[in-house]
Amino acid sequence: MSSNGNLIITILHAFSVVAYTDITHKSYFTFNSGKFFDKTHP
Repeated sequence: MSSNGNLIITILHAFSVVAYTDITHKSYFTFNSGKFFDKTHP
């Protein structure tokens, strides 16, 4: 976590072939997935 309170997460994109080659992956994210975790998003 950075000193200004930002959390930086690196994940595989759902449209990437690599996201599906590892059978341990349980979630896939797209450009709008982060909005689910944003309390201010309708």
